[in-house]
Amino acid sequence: MTSNACTDFNHTVYHISMDSQHMSRGLEALADIGFTPAFRAERVEKERAAVLSEAQMVNDCTYRLQTQIIGAVHSDNRIHTRFPIGLEAQIAKWSVEQLRSFHRKWYVPENATLYIIGDVDEEGVRAEVEQAFGGFSRVNKAEGGPWDMDATSLFRPAIEGRQPILHSYVQPSGFDGNLFGVPGLKEWSRDLNVSISQNELMQGMQVCWAAKMPLLAARTTEDLAAWLCTRLVVEAVRLRLQARWRAGAVPCQLHSYDSYREGVALTSLTMMTEPNRWRDTCEEVMQEVLAISSYGFGQEELELARRMSLDRVEEVARAQPWALMGTLYGYDAAGTSREVVDALIASSPCGHLLTDACSFSAALKKASEEIDLAKLNATTRSLLGHFGGSVGGGPEGARGTIAVTCPSA
Repeated sequence: MTSNACTDFNHTVYHISMDSQHMSRGLEALADIGFTPAFRAERVEKERAAVLSEAQMVNDCTYRLQTQIIGAVHSDNRIHTRFPIGLEAQIAKWSVEQLRSFHRKWYVPENATLYIIGDVDEEGVRAEVEQAFGGFSRVNKAEGGPWDMDATSLFRPAIEGRQPILHSYVQPSGFDGNLFGVPGLKEWSRDLNVSISQNELMQGMQVCWAAKMPLLAARTTEDLAAWLCTRLVVEAVRLRLQARWRAGAVPCQLHSYDSYREGVALTSLTMMTEPNRWRDTCEEVMQEVLAISSYGFGQEELELARRMSLDRVEEVARAQPWALMGTLYGYDAAGTSREVVDALIASSPCGHLLTDACSFSAALKKASEEIDLAKLNATTRSLLGHFGGSVGGGPEGARGTIAVTCPSA
């Protein structure tokens, strides 16, 4: 039996890997860890030293870039001040009683989700879960039984005293501006925000332009077609940029993904350049991006992007047909129980469907049949429109956040 834990912006995760015959012991251990830890002083000090050591180890150039970008993108809420590793000054001084009080307030059954992956009997496991966890009372009574609640949702109703994290989203194409029914919406952002920071570990300069949008669940073939269309745009842009800069390194990357850790969908255009020619690099990249947004792709580019994307998924399905794969994990296989749990934790808070690799590959092929050139180019305009609209449209369409990171002088 092995165990470990990890944290992110919205979750603390405890996981145990064990033989199924030791299920009762494992559940008892999770119940004890999750709801009734002893907080022995010597153990607290050991963990305090481990966390402070980890904070020093991860504090490299890549981590600083990530925190600077995330901080800029989420300047509209408290995420930018609450990175999972925490503040070293606070970690060093928290008392055992403060930790116990925090745990007592937030580590409660209605704020937790239990995942069990393995070759087990479902009814038998339910009985063991009831035995291990049934004695814990809820702070806030919820309607229905624990098996009836959609407790996996990242947007479950907040428990008393916990303020929800709201976002100023860039309005996606197709939204009419109605605030109702959009999870985590604070307001629609109409502005372009710029954040500039220095990093003494950097030699080059990075400009990241990011647009933050609501997470949209992907569960049907129609949802999957929309999800795949976005991935095809990213793939087609990558191929176009490679052709444009075939003589050298491509100075930019386009990404579009769902981040369950932050509870948002992000589209980002990242440009790397030398500090003394950042203006020229940004102008070259933006000219190409705006040209793609304005004039779109051709049929051959669509077919190449489609073939490369589907072949990649089919290759994974052939290699590991037993693996689970979700729409969020479109190009990754999950073979072990731990990897399946990770896929569930990443997919279910977003509302995404999780299925086996072969079924996912077949569903993608079916969904791809709904994507024609008109739909691809409409998605291209929607995805790239945040980066300044189109060649003829001027800069008034530019929205989101530009995070500039440059070397210290």
